Amino acid sequence: MRLIYAYNADNYFTKIIEQNLDELTGEYPAVVFGTTTPRPAYDFNLEIPKFVNDAWVLEDLKETGVFYLKTDATEFAEIVKKDANIYTEIEPLQKYDDGTTQAFNDVTQTWEYTFKGADLLEAERVEALNASKQNKIAQLETDFNAAKKITVQNGKTLIVKHNTPERDEFLQLMENVSNLSSKQGAAFIYEQQTNTGKLALRILPEIATYIFKDLFVATLNNPQQTKVNSRVHNKTTVYELALEKINDAATQAELDNVTWTFLNPAGILIDVNDKAAEMLADPAVSQFAKDAINAAKDPITNEIHLIKTLAELAADS
Repeated sequence: MRLIYAYNADNYFTKIIEQNLDELTGEYPAVVFGTTTPRPAYDFNLEIPKFVNDAWVLEDLKETGVFYLKTDATEFAEIVKKDANIYTEIEPLQKYDDGTTQAFNDVTQTWEYTFKGADLLEAERVEALNASKQNKIAQLETDFNAAKKITVQNGKTLIVKHNTPERDEFLQLMENVSNLSSKQGAAFIYEQQTNTGKLALRILPEIATYIFKDLFVATLNNPQQTKVNSRVHNKTTVYELALEKINDAATQAELDNVTWTFLNPAGILIDVNDKAAEMLADPAVSQFAKDAINAAKDPITNEIHLIKTLAELAADS
């Protein structure tokens, strides 16, 4: 004798059948809707076995009707029977749209309400909006600082970050050099500490003035004098306008619509070798500066290297 675990056309378990060998053939009769694989134990009030892919699985029984989640009165038309204790069929008094919360008390079998009201709801909305504004302003600052970053690319890369003492020193030094009455003076050195050590930029005034000329504009009173371009150093119209729109946003939707695009999102890139090539082709550049550029060229790569470690700089002296 063997046991057959029968199921219907939908593969749901129906009953257990005892099956004996056929006296004539000595074999068990063929099984159509059944299996010899034992079904698992189950709670027939909550589950039903189903034979799927040559194995039994327990499927949750469901119940239809009108049910309310006890924690917040969310309405459901169908629930899983085994989760029935987290629902009730007792209807809440009413639905609120002013932030009032409701929960079901199993002891008293009644709904309890925590009334919030429009004023408190508005206060919470404003608080959440202000928090979103601070996040938006932080992102604006991050993007602005990235757009104002100065990257000097020259074999080694020197990054002068925005809103740092190093940047103020760098720009002031370059401005002083660009305003020298004579550009054929001795080379000067700018040093900056990095995560991998200190880097130094050693450069002649005339070369520096040419390479970094995009950072400066002529003053109105004296075209021979230059100053730091406000687009390089100061808050820009893009920044100010975005900040104003963020602060003026009255709703989250208005705040989400505030966007900005800076002229140089990745910052200001200065490729020393590109600028050096321009200088060599510029008839206005002195032969003194051109000779200095050619003398600084790497004999193998034909590139000039102005950014070096202190050890490399000492070795060149």
